[in-house]
Amino acid sequence: MDNGEFDEALHVAENAVAKGQFDEAELLKLNELRQKVAVAFFKQKHYENFCELAILSELDPREVLAMFDVLLPFPSGFQPRMMSACGTDDDFSTAFVEMRIFLENYLRKVRELRWAKEFARDIDAVLLRLMSEQKVFLNPEDMAMNFRCSFVDCCEWMRANDRRKFLISIAFCFGDCETALVLSRELSQSEKILLDWINFLLKVGQDGGVIDGLKECPIKLNHSKVVESLRCDQSTLIRYLEEIKSLQVTLIVSRKPVQQIRLCICIT
Repeated sequence: MDNGEFDEALHVAENAVAKGQFDEAELLKLNELRQKVAVAFFKQKHYENFCELAILSELDPREVLAMFDVLLPFPSGFQPRMMSACGTDDDFSTAFVEMRIFLENYLRKVRELRWAKEFARDIDAVLLRLMSEQKVFLNPEDMAMNFRCSFVDCCEWMRANDRRKFLISIAFCFGDCETALVLSRELSQSEKILLDWINFLLKVGQDGGVIDGLKECPIKLNHSKVVESLRCDQSTLIRYLEEIKSLQVTLIVSRKPVQQIRLCICIT
């Protein structure tokens, strides 16, 4: 059955429903037909029609995501059931570049719907993969999205696709500062990446992660540079100086109107 026939069949079925001619079993068949038509719309790049019908019929978004090899596998091991019914296109993944923005927006919308909670883990894992195609790190707004996948769900794909920097931000997003710092070490032995992450965490209000991360830091740091990075957050700076035992610190509190903390640091 081609797309035109799907559309016509759907129109006939919906008219019958409107006239009260279908029982519950027939209504289920109608919904399956809607889902097939939605997939057909997607494959023809009729995105607006697809989105409307897919949400109406509560189509599992993984049915269309499975068309893109670059986004697979799903963490749950899900296998699509509709591909044989709607047909597949061996070259369909070549359209990924032009579709990825739509796919990201579609998943952002669907993940908020009640019926999509059943596959939230896979949706969010794939959403992060899509986001990594267009940005190097998660931004503060992204990190507030309460992703329902895990770091493990993301790790293998991100590594395989050379998204290690993005994976670092995922680790911080899930509160795993130690893993984030280990990943940073894999990327570079320099301290620049770690200092950049200190600034990033302070900007997104994750000052607790700064202290935890520095205590477990796998790289030898120039502590005076760390102190310089922390000057913008006095409370975190003081906690750092109190908790990092390798520093001998003398605090001289200025009596000037603008209270400043002057630090005399001797690195042991």
